[in-house]
Amino acid sequence: MPSFGQDLKREREVRGISLQEIAETTKISLRYLQALEEDQFELLPGKFLTRAIIRSYAQFIGLDPDQVLHQYHQLLPAEEKPKEPLPTPEKKPIFRPTKQIISTVAIIFLLSLAVIAWFIFKSPAPQVQELLIFTELPSTQTKGVELLGTNIISLPSSIPLKLNFTFNQETWLQVYTDGILKINGLLFPGDTLSLEAHQEFLLHIGNAGGFHYTLNGLPGRPLGQPGQVRKNLRINRQNYHYYINLNSPDTDHLSNLTG
Repeated sequence: MPSFGQDLKREREVRGISLQEIAETTKISLRYLQALEEDQFELLPGKFLTRAIIRSYAQFIGLDPDQVLHQYHQLLPAEEKPKEPLPTPEKKPIFRPTKQIISTVAIIFLLSLAVIAWFIFKSPAPQVQELLIFTELPSTQTKGVELLGTNIISLPSSIPLKLNFTFNQETWLQVYTDGILKINGLLFPGDTLSLEAHQEFLLHIGNAGGFHYTLNGLPGRPLGQPGQVRKNLRINRQNYHYYINLNSPDTDHLSNLTG
């Protein structure tokens, strides 16, 4: 009965292929190929290389490498046969919280939020100091200004908003008055500019420290440092007092609020 090596040799010879051709192409030593065809497996290198030689040999002569390797494995003693892969251990079921657990966690979370909110709102609110306060403001200079105690809160609708700029540095400026674009360009040292709005100014500034300004005759507080860009500055009847510089000694301008 033909052996494993003899079967391979017969298949090779039927195809007219020499061992020398296989050796030159696959770079397998000729003596290993001869040992394979003569069933002298003890002369072949380790198990892994032997299988590689058989696979290359089978591919070269046109046989199915897997089928030839299977035949070779049948010749091995039981202890040398490739071990079957161990069965994959069963995965433990992933814990999935039930609806009851989810509901309990949600209730605890909501109660925690309620306790935190109770402490926040129960604590006394910090006292916020009014930013702008007129001290000893003469009554003759309050015409046209609505006051609450000593704090300016709004400008009467009968008085328009007036902005006057004096530029000491080159400054790019864009100004909208009541939503209409009025100024868009460069202003230079020595330039002055007067604008009036009924409801609101919107300013975009390329050099916030490049000018001085007054708001309805009152000196305006600084809007930034030289070279600083400021955008979306809105001055309207509700917030105009935040732009007044009360630290300026020029308090005589208060009378100009009458328009």
